[in-house]
Amino acid sequence: MDALRAYTSRRMLALGAIGFASGLPLVLTQATLQQWMKHRGIDLTTLGLLSLVGLPYTIKVLWAPFLDRWRAPFLGARRGWLAVTQLLLIGAIVVLALYGARAEMLSVGAMAMTIAFFSASQDIVADGYRTDLLRPAERGYGAGLFVTGYRLAMVSAGAGASIAVGWGWMQWQHAYLLMAGLMAIGVVGTLLADEPDREPDQPESLYQAIVPPLREFLARGDGVLVLLFIMLFRLPDSVAGTMTIPFLMDIGVSDEQIGYYRHGLGVATTIVGAMAGGAIVERIGLRASLWVFGILQALSNAGFLLLAWTGAKLPVLVSALVFENLCAGFAVAGFFVFLMSQCHRQYTVTQYALLSSLMALMGPIMGSWTGAAAQWLGWPGFFLLSVATSLPALLLLVWIRPRPQDEQG
Repeated sequence: MDALRAYTSRRMLALGAIGFASGLPLVLTQATLQQWMKHRGIDLTTLGLLSLVGLPYTIKVLWAPFLDRWRAPFLGARRGWLAVTQLLLIGAIVVLALYGARAEMLSVGAMAMTIAFFSASQDIVADGYRTDLLRPAERGYGAGLFVTGYRLAMVSAGAGASIAVGWGWMQWQHAYLLMAGLMAIGVVGTLLADEPDREPDQPESLYQAIVPPLREFLARGDGVLVLLFIMLFRLPDSVAGTMTIPFLMDIGVSDEQIGYYRHGLGVATTIVGAMAGGAIVERIGLRASLWVFGILQALSNAGFLLLAWTGAKLPVLVSALVFENLCAGFAVAGFFVFLMSQCHRQYTVTQYALLSSLMALMGPIMGSWTGAAAQWLGWPGFFLLSVATSLPALLLLVWIRPRPQDEQG
């Protein structure tokens, strides 16, 4: 398929808008919320614990079967739930905007956890929809455009909020209200999106929604290895990503620079990486792409190691952020295709929720102790550790093989 034609089709553009709605809440409960709370004087250990807000992303498989068994009575099997969760997210973000500036940290955490729950629920149906919609030959491009929408949301919620607050245009609570309004992009994308060529089967009971998908996956010869690989592949990003904002602030990077270079230029580079990564998967195949992307993902954290030694020198800062985000775009696009390829066509929602929950599991678990690890090891030792965490997934990739296309979603 021609890349330009694939990336500009209506079905792909709507998928990009849904990706935007998936990315926005995540940033608002992680990096941007960390930045806001650090300005309130919250210490590093508490900021690290704030990553536990991401737990709903790791356990969403627990309620994924409910969203498959019972469906909204409008907009098809997946899009109805997409619209419902997007509207709930708008309301929850407004609540955090109105009360986050003066609430106790426990209350802030509870509000952020509510957003994360609605966001994880949106992701369940978005992932199932994407897997149902895309034919195998479209998956690289579809993953690339979904990640593009996702990262554009990161630019909006990260760079947009940081720059607006840094320049004095608005307070943090006003920035969050603006982000709630931008969630409407996802609603529009959901309304305009195509239905899949094949309507997914609706389970006749909750048992049918839970047991057969899990039994089918675990019965595979390499099922356990695949689960371990999914948990470990994004580990370098999980370790380094949680502490990136506090690290940059500690070495003297300003709010405006964080907005320009980390959220703006860096995320724009991720978009380039995601689009290129999707095309690379279509060109050289999924397994070869995972090898290349996994190695580059590990090497990208070495840029932060160099930055820890040199301090906030602008050329080093820009180079490290550009390289890290370019490699992140490659890795995420390739990994999305891998997750789709592992879903049986009859069980896309529950199986994808299982796989993506495991992928997300390492973020809160690893992030919860990264603040303490950074204080104990120092920044150079911390980022050296993040590079080393790439090795287990690369070793597992030796034994993992692609699945036949007639079994895939």
